[in-house]
Amino acid sequence: MDALSVRAWNCLNSFNINSREEALAAYQSGRLTVGKRGPRNYGWKSHKEVARWLGLPEPQRQVRLPKICPYCGGKIS
Repeated sequence: MDALSVRAWNCLNSFNINSREEALAAYQSGRLTVGKRGPRNYGWKSHKEVARWLGLPEPQRQVRLPKICPYCGGKIS
């Protein structure tokens, strides 16, 4: 898995992904994702790097809207 950083390679390896084809299949199926369902320590930086390595367009980070209290209108953290 040349052209990947050690961190990204370790993330894929910990998820039992050992080739570009396996990584592409996992990425397209949604198995390789950022968050609780994805590999440990696999964040947006690694996700963008893997997408670039696979020749896919760079994923866009989804913006989370703050939760608003229905009573006072204040932000809930």
